[in-house]
Amino acid sequence: MSEHNWSEFNKRISINTNKETIFDFLSTQDNIEKWFLSQADFYQKNGEKRSRDEKVEPGDTYKWMWHGSDDVAEGKIFEVQHSDQIKFSFLDCKVRIEIGEDDGETMV
Repeated sequence: MSEHNWSEFNKRISINTNKETIFDFLSTQDNIEKWFLSQADFYQKNGEKRSRDEKVEPGDTYKWMWHGSDDVAEGKIFEVQHSDQIKFSFLDCKVRIEIGEDDGETMV
């Protein structure tokens, strides 16, 4: 049996809402802290912290903390296509989240 190569993989889920709502819950501090992180600070290219309801932009950086942990993850936002896609670094990886419609469902 060969060992699986985890250098790239895809995960696809259907979420019962529209693309814009999903994008908002991935791209602002207020919303990402409602479901995923205990703290999610986003910083503009000039180092200023984004407001809690302001969407991320390419070139932004982030500092994230999870519930129940003091560990901080830091990374960079590479690309943002509003309501469709976000690309960012996470640890030593590049992550791409795409949001689209498929057969009447919203897919992430």
